[in-house]
Amino acid sequence: MDNVSLLILTDHRTHSEHNSFYGLFRAFYRHPKLNNVTVASRQYAKNAPFFKGEMQAPLYGFSPAPLPFSDWKWPPHKKLQVLSVDSFDIVFLRLPEPSPDVFFTQLESSFPNVLFINRPSGILKTGSKAYLTHFPNLCPPLRLLHSPKEALDLSQEMDIVLKPLRNYGGKGILKIEKNQLFLGNQKYDVSEIDQFWDSRGSMLAMKYLPFLKAGDKRTVVANGQIQFSTVRYPPADSWICNVAQGGRSEMSAPSPEETDMATQLAEKLLPEGIVLFGFDTLADEKGTRKLSEINVQSIGGIIPAELESGKPISDDIVSQLLNYASEQLS
Repeated sequence: MDNVSLLILTDHRTHSEHNSFYGLFRAFYRHPKLNNVTVASRQYAKNAPFFKGEMQAPLYGFSPAPLPFSDWKWPPHKKLQVLSVDSFDIVFLRLPEPSPDVFFTQLESSFPNVLFINRPSGILKTGSKAYLTHFPNLCPPLRLLHSPKEALDLSQEMDIVLKPLRNYGGKGILKIEKNQLFLGNQKYDVSEIDQFWDSRGSMLAMKYLPFLKAGDKRTVVANGQIQFSTVRYPPADSWICNVAQGGRSEMSAPSPEETDMATQLAEKLLPEGIVLFGFDTLADEKGTRKLSEINVQSIGGIIPAELESGKPISDDIVSQLLNYASEQLS
């Protein structure tokens, strides 16, 4: 596989200096097997129809230089060029949530000869929190619930965390602990749960593991190989271990059970075209790490881990992604 062209689909609206897009772009740009790296962003208004699933609509993008975030310039609309998606060998999806399902279904069906990383149909299938029910042996006790009443009944058996099936960034997560309902740090009576229940109908319930001092560990895997692990700790006044909500992170190493998780998850995810993913673990009462989350879209934490470790993590990830692409395109 040589002289391959790559298109990155992203959305730069919320980008910051720690967004992994910039490190991954530079790593793609300097990889010897790629001869062209082009970018198209959902943030441009004239790209809106395409990112809503109208694949016949024009897509506009450009081929930038490999600059760091501080020097990166997103050009004005008039400087963009019309792109032909099916002229690229690989399309790398670096799109933050939310994206409409129709975008993923239409993208894959409209361009059958393009290799997608990650595959849109795989994102739809494995990106829901409900997918965790495929791994009950790796997770804390969990159950897919369809009504607030089911949640209240289950909370009589154990304290639980309730997650919207398509949530992101820690948004919409509820906790029922000792007959008290929490949304973030706000406390409510459990009788008010109806107003916070996900409007799409179902939520994933998982046993609440209150061992916050052990942190929430994120491990990132590319082409079946662990790339790095970080531990995220919640703010002093919170039970949610999310850096976007004020937490902090530091480098770590995967435990033996997390190494086994990576293998088991990759065995299921790779056949679905999920080449790059992250998974989160929490410690239970015995200190054993349990699977709590799988992230298959816009995996974060790469740049902070790279800066803290001093290792070329972006380059290593891109090498693994292109190893996978070589197998698929040969």
